[in-house]
Amino acid sequence: MLRILVVDDELPIRQGLSFIISDLDPSYEIIGEAANGYEALLLIEETKPDLVITDIKMPKMDGVKLVKRMSEWFPEIKKVVLSGFDEFEFVREVMKEGVLDYLLKPVVESQLHELLIKIDRDLEAEKQSKLDSLSMNMKFNESMPLLRDQFLQQLICSGKRLARRDAGEKLDYYNIEVMDGMYAVSLVQLDNHRYLQMSLGTEQLKINQFIVKNIAQESAALHAQCHSFYQDTILVLVYNVKDQASLEHIQSSIASDIFRNLKTYTKLRFSISSGRAVAQFQDLNESYESAVSQLGYRFYRSNSSIIDGNAKLPRFLEASFPKVTSELQKGWLDSLSTGDTRKLKGAFANYCQYHVNQFTQPSLVILELSNTFLSLQSDNVRFKEALIDCFGVAFSFVKFLDQFDTLDEIRLHTINLFSEVIQHMQVIDQKREKKSIQQVKSYIIENYREEITLGKMADLVFMNANYLSELFKIQCNINFIDYVTQVRIDKAKSLLKNSSYRTYEVGELVGYDDPAYFSKVFKKMIGVSPSEYRNLIE
Repeated sequence: MLRILVVDDELPIRQGLSFIISDLDPSYEIIGEAANGYEALLLIEETKPDLVITDIKMPKMDGVKLVKRMSEWFPEIKKVVLSGFDEFEFVREVMKEGVLDYLLKPVVESQLHELLIKIDRDLEAEKQSKLDSLSMNMKFNESMPLLRDQFLQQLICSGKRLARRDAGEKLDYYNIEVMDGMYAVSLVQLDNHRYLQMSLGTEQLKINQFIVKNIAQESAALHAQCHSFYQDTILVLVYNVKDQASLEHIQSSIASDIFRNLKTYTKLRFSISSGRAVAQFQDLNESYESAVSQLGYRFYRSNSSIIDGNAKLPRFLEASFPKVTSELQKGWLDSLSTGDTRKLKGAFANYCQYHVNQFTQPSLVILELSNTFLSLQSDNVRFKEALIDCFGVAFSFVKFLDQFDTLDEIRLHTINLFSEVIQHMQVIDQKREKKSIQQVKSYIIENYREEITLGKMADLVFMNANYLSELFKIQCNINFIDYVTQVRIDKAKSLLKNSSYRTYEVGELVGYDDPAYFSKVFKKMIGVSPSEYRNLIE
């Protein structure tokens, strides 16, 4: 695509040239038009065209000055000038400023098309040349470290085994020094890294990983020659020593130093694991896989930790526990019904401690939590509605749990999630309650002549009568019966101004069939009887 700016002080010429160019090839884009050099410079700064076609004679700033400014400020942009038969002196001057060519007015369409094709090809060739140059520089500066890391990733993390001879040739090629003896890997990974990426952003996660790598490399270099690379978000450290006893000691020392330095210089939470020793470099995948499996034990850790692969680690319990899950579900339901998360926090703490003690397989815990949440979501319409309002219709609790590697973070963020949803449920309930009270008040105002009871109003708004009574008094600062009476007496006061109604008729019109009772209620509210009130206002 060729992006073109057309500059000419004569509008018909400017528009006509733009139309011709657009019609020549759909890949030619007119990104703007300008009437003089000043306008053109502003558009060039804003749009960065590939080509500027400009007239020479223009007011304010002519084409000669425009071309000179472009040569200083935008040398990469191509320039073509339009000229008349009497402007060759100017043409010669602008050609010195790097103008590619000139077109005589009136422009011949075929000549214009031929020139644009040539410029388009030249630009593509320049772009390709720049890309090739950048590519060569990158390969020169970065190819060897990147290729070395790719080789180590393929050998150690993918399980692709090389013959001993092939492995030796590759090690020599990538300048990886090894000696006879034992080999092993250690792993360092930020805990809950998926949550960190979501909350802090990918860029900040990369910065944190860079910090971890630098500290880990410096710590390991004090004990052994070490190669390191990232496999996704896991930092892999590879080293070898003469014998297994020395290797185990170095593994422990490296892990301890990395742990101490990361704790000293960062506030990051992380886990370190070490794989078992292997006798051949090409068997390092076995060491890597054993170290990866050990990272699963951080699920029940509550802080940064070293998972010692040389120690005997317990086996996870493969069983489900319906009782403790049922208690957690009850805590969730109690919190939803009361709006108080303390029961949820207590139930969740008991749930987590139970599984810590039992050392349950983490995948089973995740499955139980997911099923419990999904059951709650499907059975409780209010909860589901508030959840969607807070987190969107695409929210997935399974994906939410997948952000975390540790049970303590799952507990913390799930409680926070529930707290936010419960608060929003309360907001929704308050809006509905306010709407219900307004509905009751509107009904009373419109139907004050009828028999109006609390039970009838409760049925109207689908609410418990006692709760409606309490809610009405809280929101209106008056109890239900007094409000009905107030509405009727206010209407009666208005009707008493009309002398055509007798006082007992006024009572009937506002809902009192018994004149004596009407008079009694009226006097209690106003301080005088209906007749006396009428005399006072006449």
